[in-house]
Amino acid sequence: MKVSTSQMFLSTSSQLAKQSGRINELQAKISTGEKLLSPSEEPQRAALINQLESTASQISTYQKNLDKVDGRLSIEEAILTSVDNIMGRIRDLSLAAASGTYSAGDKAIVVQEMRGLRDELLSLANSQDSGGNYIFAGTKVTTVPYQENAAGEVSYYGDSSSAVVSTGPNSNVKLNRPGSEVFSKVTDGGVDYSFFDVLDGMANALMGTAKQETVSAAFSTSATQLNSGDVFNLEVSVGKTTPVDTIINVATDTPEGIVTAINESSTGLTAKLVKEDITSDEVRIYIEGPAGEEGVFTISTAAGVPATFPNITFTNNDAIQRGIGRVSESKNLATDALVGIGVSMSVVNEKKDVNEERDLAVKKLISSEKDLDYALAVTELSSEIIALEALQSSFAKISQMSLFDYLR
Repeated sequence: MKVSTSQMFLSTSSQLAKQSGRINELQAKISTGEKLLSPSEEPQRAALINQLESTASQISTYQKNLDKVDGRLSIEEAILTSVDNIMGRIRDLSLAAASGTYSAGDKAIVVQEMRGLRDELLSLANSQDSGGNYIFAGTKVTTVPYQENAAGEVSYYGDSSSAVVSTGPNSNVKLNRPGSEVFSKVTDGGVDYSFFDVLDGMANALMGTAKQETVSAAFSTSATQLNSGDVFNLEVSVGKTTPVDTIINVATDTPEGIVTAINESSTGLTAKLVKEDITSDEVRIYIEGPAGEEGVFTISTAAGVPATFPNITFTNNDAIQRGIGRVSESKNLATDALVGIGVSMSVVNEKKDVNEERDLAVKKLISSEKDLDYALAVTELSSEIIALEALQSSFAKISQMSLFDYLR
């Protein structure tokens, strides 16, 4: 087979170009520190690297969310520590003032401190984060959660929802707790009392101005007949200095009928049915008097008109002792909320540790697939450069030869 000079030049030039390209490629890889300059070099490896980097990005997002939750929990923990301490102080003051050794003046001083502590708790309940969002408003972060009206009554205007953030595959964590979970209501005798109602009620009880609470004996159901289906009357007397007597006609002979009759009367009393055991049908009638010293009242079934009437027992709650019980329960709930924050922080830290281990493992895999082995690459580059120089030298010598070199 004959090989022309042009064919030799073309073949050698191709080899030189190929060798130079390989050297340029190695130099570029050494410059970037990566095994692949283009996904087309090794599509399967490139796809794996892309998947691993996506996983690493997700883990980074999870960690940022966990850091955000951890920061939020730290703020809530600081607030709830203050709440727990204040509630402990209010409980101690209540117990001391109810001991029987305090004069009216002493109780007034105690109540003044209690009301100052109550206002401090209201301020804590309306705490804001660095962005101006209300911490305990649920998802209504721009709404002041606890608002006080002209009568001094505090109502909650947040919601019961929580923002949720993703902290791992199929794993979510609450970013915040609504006020209803932190400043919890207390249930006593089937009646719910809000956090601030408990505080105000205790102060009023010590001052003798708490609303009177009266509870009936238990009835089997809300529709139990009390007087064989016949109508009957209730006799009510409201007031301390000048009591006002009122006869209330009960047209429907049931506990529910009594509640309706009282609420429709002009006595100023409010009534509702309550359950001490939510799994039972048994109910009691809870009656609350007007606020202030003149809100005291008595209630009983009226004899005579009509001739038949049921014998219903009503019992007044001891405002001070009940108040102490409710304050103690509020203190316990505040402590429980603080403990819950601590548990949540432990869970968050555990999740952060797991994600850090996953992140380390994924980045190790990315490195093994993506990062260039510099020692191997430099050795290969040196080898390729030597090979190129040898090829260039050989080509130079061959290209200078002619027929006269053979005839000598």
